[in-house]
Amino acid sequence: MGDNVQVAGFEGEFDYFLNNPIFRERVFSTIAGNHELKVDKNDTSQENTAFADHFYQPNLTEYGQTLNINDDRTKTFIPGDYYYTYGDTLFLNLNTNNKNSLEHKTFIEEAIKEATKKRGSNFSWKVVSFHHAPYSTATHTEDKDILQRRHELVRIFNENDIDIVLGGHDHIYARSKQMLAGEQALEFEKAYGIKESDKNAKVENNYTSTYNNQIYKNGKVVVDGIGLDYNRKEVTNPRGTLFLTLASASGSKFYNPIGEQQWFVNKSLDDRNQLLTHFTFNKNQFKLETMDPYGKIIDHYTINKTDDFIANPNMNDQSITKAKLADYISEVEKYKPVDNKDNLNLYEKSLASAKEVLNNTYTSQEELDAAIEVLNTRLSSVEFLAKKVENNTKVSKEIKGEKVPESNIRKDKKINRTNKKSTNINKKISRKSNNPKTGIANLTGVYASLSIATAGLYAIKRK
Repeated sequence: MGDNVQVAGFEGEFDYFLNNPIFRERVFSTIAGNHELKVDKNDTSQENTAFADHFYQPNLTEYGQTLNINDDRTKTFIPGDYYYTYGDTLFLNLNTNNKNSLEHKTFIEEAIKEATKKRGSNFSWKVVSFHHAPYSTATHTEDKDILQRRHELVRIFNENDIDIVLGGHDHIYARSKQMLAGEQALEFEKAYGIKESDKNAKVENNYTSTYNNQIYKNGKVVVDGIGLDYNRKEVTNPRGTLFLTLASASGSKFYNPIGEQQWFVNKSLDDRNQLLTHFTFNKNQFKLETMDPYGKIIDHYTINKTDDFIANPNMNDQSITKAKLADYISEVEKYKPVDNKDNLNLYEKSLASAKEVLNNTYTSQEELDAAIEVLNTRLSSVEFLAKKVENNTKVSKEIKGEKVPESNIRKDKKINRTNKKSTNINKKISRKSNNPKTGIANLTGVYASLSIATAGLYAIKRK
């Protein structure tokens, strides 16, 4: 999973790697890690192409290729994304040193289309490999570039029915739940497996530097990814994508773990030991076995697929409704935030994130439901005026610099005609808040009311 060498400019490192007897006996594929970009500062070559020179990449594309300009102005070239097939499995290999997710998306879509057309039927399994594991349990897992890939790539994998994602980078073993794209708001300990007060969390000014995340005033954090925990070692026709971070089989180095109890983890091993993972693919079954150096199996997981599921990977998709989230966003827009730059920015970003989920053409009911609590969590740190925005005046018809939709204006006029009810609501809001200018706690009541009001809505089939 990349990092085949420490410094790409040292040919001796490639010699050492490739002279291993195991590689003389087996066919293997590899991907470029971040260390394949590194060259020695004393390297006088104008361009280092060591990775491309040593490894064959079938069906190679220009998507994802990188040309790195090093500090000493030398260049390192890494070829782009490529794919190959083996039996009933399609392997898609990404060069994620290139962080352009749209390029990887285009490659995945085109490669699946091309390979499936050649095969004449769907592949049983689609496996993506790249170096920078989005879900792992060592020190890289909360790096900013990893968080970016986590946010952007998981949805792409879900949309294209990717079954399994293999990664490295952290030199530690981790197996995720079946992951769906989307944010969720969790209590700190439930998200990371340790208390906020734990010194290892490194919390200061409502921010944890260990996990690179903000803690909101309701005590929750917003995390990227929704894990479907089947709580079994064998599943059939599951939803979501399985993420595996593969440990250092060579035992060359190990990274420091930062928590085996994070929200996405099903199994993680931080014993800093040499581990090997064996995969078995056949038409209707994928099986993994992870072993210690002595051959003892310390983790295993099996995914079964029926023929119907292979032919129609979306057969288990749930019918969804966006109505509850849409109503909640509409209700939140009736509240006026206190007018200062930081406060307005947080308010606008909170709404923008929720609207992005609402407008996604590909989403799950889990993501839609979670988006309500995510919005409520972010808004817990926003200061609001105590009263609803009165949209019967020209001034109040402007929210976030945009006109309120006519439907909302009419709704607000109706509210104004029932002024007594409105006054009672505002009084209730003021009582719930210790500070008359903060009061987002009242949105919890709005959420509860909306949940009841929309309980009878019929499901809308995902397009």
